[in-house]
Amino acid sequence: MRTLIIAESGIRNRTDAERLATAGVDGLLVGETLMRSTDPATCIQQLQVTRYAH
Repeated sequence: MRTLIIAESGIRNRTDAERLATAGVDGLLVGETLMRSTDPATCIQQLQVTRYAH
């Protein structure tokens, strides 16, 4: 059984998402950044990055 790794805090932009993906994170829990965004759809698109195999 594989354990999923989820990053839960401090994800503000694509650079953060890419850094976490490179570190092997499987998913992101984004709260404040999404809630404060004036364009949530674009915010979500910008945070979508390729998850690297680990």
